[in-house]
Amino acid sequence: MIDTHAHIDVKDFEEDRDAMLERARAAGVTAIIVPDIERSRRAHLKAIVDAHPDLYRGVGIHPHHAGDMTQQDLEEIAAQCTEPKVVAIGEIGLDYYYDFCPPDVQKLYFREQIRIAKQHNLPIIVHNRESDSDVMEILREEQDGSLRGVLHCFSGDVTVLDQAMDLGLHVSFTGNITFKKSTLNDVLLRVPLDRVMIETDAPYMTPVPHRGTRNEPSYVRLVAEKLAEIKGMPLSEIITTTTATARRFFGILTAVVLCTLATTAQPTRPNEDDYENDIDLEIALENYELDSIGWAKYVKPRTLGIGVTLGSNTVVEQQTYRQRYFRAIQGTTTPQRWENFEEEKGPSRSFSYDGLASFGGTLMYQLTTRIAFEGTFIYTKNVGDRELYGLAPIETGIIEGTMLYSLNPYNKVNFVPQIGATYATQSDGRVSNAQIGMNIGMGLGVNIPTAIGLFYPMVNVRFNFMFGTQRDAIINSYPVIAGEDQQYISEDPNRPGVFLHYNPANPSQVSVDKADVTTIYSIPRLSIMFFPKF
Repeated sequence: MIDTHAHIDVKDFEEDRDAMLERARAAGVTAIIVPDIERSRRAHLKAIVDAHPDLYRGVGIHPHHAGDMTQQDLEEIAAQCTEPKVVAIGEIGLDYYYDFCPPDVQKLYFREQIRIAKQHNLPIIVHNRESDSDVMEILREEQDGSLRGVLHCFSGDVTVLDQAMDLGLHVSFTGNITFKKSTLNDVLLRVPLDRVMIETDAPYMTPVPHRGTRNEPSYVRLVAEKLAEIKGMPLSEIITTTTATARRFFGILTAVVLCTLATTAQPTRPNEDDYENDIDLEIALENYELDSIGWAKYVKPRTLGIGVTLGSNTVVEQQTYRQRYFRAIQGTTTPQRWENFEEEKGPSRSFSYDGLASFGGTLMYQLTTRIAFEGTFIYTKNVGDRELYGLAPIETGIIEGTMLYSLNPYNKVNFVPQIGATYATQSDGRVSNAQIGMNIGMGLGVNIPTAIGLFYPMVNVRFNFMFGTQRDAIINSYPVIAGEDQQYISEDPNRPGVFLHYNPANPSQVSVDKADVTTIYSIPRLSIMFFPKF
């Protein structure tokens, strides 16, 4: 689960923030989005988010504080958009319940922050309290095909919902749907599940049965349970779909941090003329003798090796839309529609398939004391993650040709930066493509001499940057669901028994999203090499 809106930076959590986060993780929360409220709290919020890999943040000014905004605030918000853990502009919007700021000022800065979001391809997190008409009017005027947004803590009626859906927006629900006096059941039944996210709005909006106490992210499961109850759907489907939606919407990907360790290369045989006294020369000779032992023990046995490789492949994609599909809204006159974009003109996003099991084989040839060449083949099959987006499984084969340079070749443990070329193929059983690229990484190897040869287990973190762009790749599929028009449908060639809508005006256009995709493969792996004695 992803809690898409929680104010865990506030004072309510100062005494037990770490324990609260552990409770959330134990409850199945894999990520939390922390919205920004005002400039004075931003540094504190950033420090909290940066300290935890599963926290992400928005940046923006809440309408309560719009009256204090200046041009400098807008410039600071724009500057922070490029920071790695900023995934949205928000919390922004309008609030007419409180009289903290004149409506005209709120509307001005709401628009300005929306435009910053569009300039930086970030979604917006929208606050709306007793301001439905003005919020929807502004969103409608600013929607040019690039605006993505979520109406957080949604409490509007079906009319507002329909307007939001027609604009391509998402909605998010919190503990308000569990309240006894909730009037949102009709909205929950009407909204398409793939446009829904869940949140706590902690420490506020505590769900039943914890009302009257502080809310926290671990309670987001109660929101999912209530949503499943009202929609009459399995809880697992609610959690899977809302999590996938949040990942797509916020572009959340698993960050792999590469820590490059430096060390001093071992000295060559000392020259007596370089030392002014015998003590220094003796120390240098002793070091040289140790290095010589290391060379005979660890370097000389490494000539030609073979091994197995096991890893975890995170596929990071930069997707620029060429086609987007929007379902018809059941119970309304809003029809299904397709939206097409010219090359490099559509909205773009970063997206990842995380932690895909990978395996393969490796050959290594030790060219010199410090330099080795490695050839590795790694195979990955993505099944489960692809199913979340209605896509056929895809198989990936990656061939790496890499040069390894040992910083300390005479030691038992070696630090090994590396660089090379990559060739990768992908196939979903119907469409195949191939790309070339480059790889770069850092490794740590351990020399283990034996009577039959040298074992060399090596842990690498390697990134494969693929050149070129895969054009018109299908990144999401929208199969026909119960209650939808069955007139213009055709079977998905990749998934027998699954049907897609097609455009009667253009039968080749089916209910999928397409994008131009560039790819990075991030593959931490363990290679167990064996260099036999010759």
